[in-house]
Parts: sequence; C-alpha cells; structure tokens
Amino acid sequence: MKKNIMMRIASVLLVAVLLSTCAISGTFAKYVSSSDATDVARVAKWSFDIGETDITKSNTFTFDLFTTTYKEDNVDKDGLDNNAVVIAPGTTGYATVTLENKSEVNATYEVNFEATENGVPLQWSKDGTNWVNSISDLDITATNIGMTGQATITIHWKWAYESDDIVSGDQSNAGDTNLGTAATLAEVTFTATVTVTQVD
Repeated sequence: MKKNIMMRIASVLLVAVLLSTCAISGTFAKYVSSSDATDVARVAKWSFDIGETDITKSNTFTFDLFTTTYKEDNVDKDGLDNNAVVIAPGTTGYATVTLENKSEVNATYEVNFEATENGVPLQWSKDGTNWVNSISDLDITATNIGMTGQATITIHWKWAYESDDIVSGDQSNAGDTNLGTAATLAEVTFTATVTVTQVD
C-alpha cells in the first residue's frame, strides 16, 4: 500500500515536472524580432532678398528711382523742403534692384508698378529705349526663379521735353511751366510691389 502511494506521488511529480518543462520551454523557445524606423524632416527655408532687404521679414524695400539734378543743399526755396528730391522737364533717371531666391524651394515672382503723377507727364521704360506713358504697362507677370536664382528689375523714367517724339499729344512747354509755377507743387509717387510665390 505504501508502495502504491509512493508510486502515485512519483507519477504526480513526474507529470508536474513535465508540465513545468513544457511551460518553460514555451516561454523561452519563441522567435521574437523587433525593428523601428525613424524619419525626420524640417521645414524648407523661405527667404528672398531685394538688395539688402529680406522681403519675407520686411514689407518694404529700397528702390531709389528718383534722383535730383537741380537740388541745392541747405538753400531754402521760398519755404520749400530744401532736402527734397526734385525733377523737372528734361530730367531722367533709373533704378535697378536685384531679387535673389535664398529659399530651398522654387518660386515665381511678379512685380506691379504704380505711379501717382499728379499731372507730371512722365514716361516709363524697362530698357531705356521703349517708352510707355503708363507705368502699369511695365508690370512683370509670373516669372520663374529657382533656388539660388536671381532676377534684375530695372525701371527708367523720363520727363521729356515737348520736342521729344515720345511725348503724348497733350504735353507742352506751357503745361510743364504751369506745373513749376503752381501754388502747390505736384509730387510724383512711385510704388513697386513684388510678390513671390512657391511653385514646388
């Protein structure tokens, strides 16, 4: 009887050992693999210079179009601003600015020109040869400018004499003289608006 009990206990222990071995082997005998992938991207730079100005950080830039021929520094002309830039019949000038794409994307640029002339009969040109009476005729439509690309923007102006063949029919010496003798002297305001747009 003791022998049977011992045999049963031994059998139970053997079964327990076998079950434990299966459980342990089941825990440690698996193939397990793990892998990660990581990718990082940063925002592309957006930067355009006109001359010394980054127009992505400033909404104004320098475009010195008008120069003076007749200004006399520090001389008061009947209460007028003696530091003003002045123009007169026969004067002409131009300005050039460089647009540089410092971005990490390609873009297009457009330029819209406006002038408030207040009766001053100016003509305008992009090359100094072909003249128009309305500066808006010189607007630059969407033009490609790639990464590291540059573009030059040039505008010429001219207040021609009556005898010049580019003068419109209503310009005359008498009209020019009236502008210079008016109680309030007219001012010409020039505006160039440059818009750059990402294309890819």
